Amino acid sequence: MMPEPLGGTLTAPIRGDDHADYLPEVREQYEQFPYPLRNPDDERRRLRFSYPDFLPLVNQACFRGRRDFRSGVRVLVAGSGTGDVEVFMGEQLHGWDAEIIALDISEASLAVAQARAALRGLENIRWVHGSLLDVERLGLGRFDYISCTGVLHHLRDPVAGLRALRSVLNDDGAMMLMVYGRHGREGVYQMQELMRYLNRGETDRQRRVDRTSAILRHLPDTNWFARSRHIFDDDLVYGDVGVYDLFLHSQDRAYTVEELHEFLRDGGLQFLDFSWGRHHYQPEHWFPDPHVRDVIAARPRVVRQAIGELLTGSLGCHFVYCAPDADRRASIDDEALIPYLFMDHTGPGIAATLRQEGQVVTRAGTGMTATLKGGEELATLFVHIDGTATVGQVLDAAVAECPGLSRAAAHDMLRSAWETLHLSDQLLLRHPDTPLYRSPAELETRAFG
Repeated sequence: MMPEPLGGTLTAPIRGDDHADYLPEVREQYEQFPYPLRNPDDERRRLRFSYPDFLPLVNQACFRGRRDFRSGVRVLVAGSGTGDVEVFMGEQLHGWDAEIIALDISEASLAVAQARAALRGLENIRWVHGSLLDVERLGLGRFDYISCTGVLHHLRDPVAGLRALRSVLNDDGAMMLMVYGRHGREGVYQMQELMRYLNRGETDRQRRVDRTSAILRHLPDTNWFARSRHIFDDDLVYGDVGVYDLFLHSQDRAYTVEELHEFLRDGGLQFLDFSWGRHHYQPEHWFPDPHVRDVIAARPRVVRQAIGELLTGSLGCHFVYCAPDADRRASIDDEALIPYLFMDHTGPGIAATLRQEGQVVTRAGTGMTATLKGGEELATLFVHIDGTATVGQVLDAAVAECPGLSRAAAHDMLRSAWETLHLSDQLLLRHPDTPLYRSPAELETRAFG
């Protein structure tokens, strides 16, 4: 049974029925090995960021920079696991008129997540034990934003799961999905096949884990997983839980970029943008050979993304924003929007560096970097990117201060800078009617003082 709400602050769970699309083995796995491994007491020391679910990024990619999450927003975390996404969303939406539904088939996982939220005093999360395939029948209502990380690819029919989520998404709502990337997981799937040979007939999960751990300690250097060890560390970080999820899972599939686009269409959704690792999917911006880069740039978007996936070779997961219609991304061509710097940089700070060094290297929370090059005119543009001026106001100010700079040329310059910094989520857009959502520093301050 699920425990009673901890601290008297959280709503008791609603139970959904079992659903045949989940293998019993999958359910049992997550009861014995809740994933990812989390110690609720760690909430006293750190806040784990679910990077693709940062509200500034979601607003930018999914709501044209115009969504005010402070009023009446409903969020579904579908396959909530041990709590990373719902706790992070709970912190971001703390004190606002918002409700988060955390849905999972594993009672053990929900218990961990509930304990983490209780330690933070989060009262905006409602806990539901059930299958995402039953989400409409559960009567939970409709949602403005759905986050589903690492769940759909464990279903017998992932499209059925995606359609179930679409059925409870508002028409003006959006989703963030994470599914496995096929090319980046080649070594993982070879290991899974190896362990099926070795564990054939073995029913005890712990013995399967122990046998797999022994193999991992003695992999030859020529093994494909050994060669991709820098990509995957679940077994090192999470111990037995990570070993089972990565190498012994009874049901998972992965997607190439082209398969991912087809999957979204089959689920009634349109691709908006990638999140984590976006720059990998845009080799026309970073491949060094100019001739090849120009050839890549001339290809259709999906083909460019597929080229980036194959060039990179390490994309074990795809994090993607999607919605019922495709016209959702904020655009630098919308002069009513406010450009602002995310993470550590400021417009005047970038301007000063451009004037001194002729370039700025920015680094986002994912570790991605982007190099912005320019002279006095670009520096003047950034002087006026102060988080309050609109695109139109920034352009007008720069043209007034730079003799000979036309407005069209200034807009082209700003668009080019936007394309560079957007690769690493540094330059974002919002409408004046929407707030500057809580920054990473502000979230940490609320959590730890």
